[in-house]
Amino acid sequence: MDTNCLRILFVDDDPLVCESFAAALDGWGYDVETASNGREAYEMFTQRHFQLVITDLNMPKMDGLSLLRQLKKRDGDVDVIVLTGYATLEAAVEALKLGAVDFVMKPVDLEYLHLVVQKSENRIRRQMRSASFVDYANQLRELNEMKEKFISITNHEIRTPLTIIKGYLEMLKSDVGLEPGVRSMFQSMELTVRNLNHAVERMHMLDGITWKRWQMDDEEVDVSKVILETVANITPLFDRRHIGFACHVEDAIFIGASELAIQTLVTEILTNSLKFTRDGGEVTLAARFEGDALDLSIEDTGIGIAEEHRSKVCTDFYEVQESKYHHSSLSKFMGGGLGIGLHLVKEIIESLGGQLAINSELDKGTVVNIRIPKNRHLRKVAFDEARNSAS
Repeated sequence: MDTNCLRILFVDDDPLVCESFAAALDGWGYDVETASNGREAYEMFTQRHFQLVITDLNMPKMDGLSLLRQLKKRDGDVDVIVLTGYATLEAAVEALKLGAVDFVMKPVDLEYLHLVVQKSENRIRRQMRSASFVDYANQLRELNEMKEKFISITNHEIRTPLTIIKGYLEMLKSDVGLEPGVRSMFQSMELTVRNLNHAVERMHMLDGITWKRWQMDDEEVDVSKVILETVANITPLFDRRHIGFACHVEDAIFIGASELAIQTLVTEILTNSLKFTRDGGEVTLAARFEGDALDLSIEDTGIGIAEEHRSKVCTDFYEVQESKYHHSSLSKFMGGGLGIGLHLVKEIIESLGGQLAINSELDKGTVVNIRIPKNRHLRKVAFDEARNSAS
């Protein structure tokens, strides 16, 4: 039996009528059962799921209208088609008022009945698809809530013990009597703790942005200074992998933001370029002030982004490479992470009222363009213009 075929309950007090219509419905590919009166039909309906009920109106024990009322009371979504003769036409109209989807006049034309059943089937299947979409949307919402709770809980439950571990490591490492081998072990542990702390701080920032707890527009920031300081810290990683790095930054670029926000988005994008550019490649950063806004561009000659990944790279916890090939690293080629870097960048830029555009060609490289208005007033104007154009 096809589990996807429509389940129909046919109700009539004439055994021959039940038999002939059941044969027709079965021949059309439906899963059909029969009942001889309304009471029997209702008992069957309560025990087994039927999507469509076809019923005569004049029957003993429980007539068609009474059955319709009981069916709709139990399941408002069930489709009911009534069969009626001229003498019961008024009852058929009453059945439509009670929720029947259609009625068929006796003597029944099988071709017409088939069309009515197909019409009902199409409606039922649309309803089932709609219910599936709603269920899917609810599942996505629940998963999103779980993800946000995970970020928040991880942020709170890991930061404190990590700070304690970091403090004790610094105390132990300060012991001048440590042997070189032991000191090397402490340095490795310190690097591991630093990387873990970096991951937790990024999650903390993402949690703050998500729940609107992080204030972006705190101060007037010298973007030129922040970018150059950030570049100075990350340049050794490019040198280590023989990746050419060029930086072109105009002097005295000031915008209303926070130093941490600018530092984070520059670090995340440069780290991403570093990870996905082969040794010997090139990365270029350019920043200038144009038309009351910061224009920031980072271009690399990396592996690029495949078309099927481009719309997903800024979603949280998304990694281009398959998880089975994942290896954590802040600088190695194709080194993995938590998959929140570009999502964090996107959230920061949107919080600053800016725009992010990523253009990429597979095996050619990627260009990231960012534009951030100078101050909150200009951001509000840009937001209003975008909202008006959308409407």
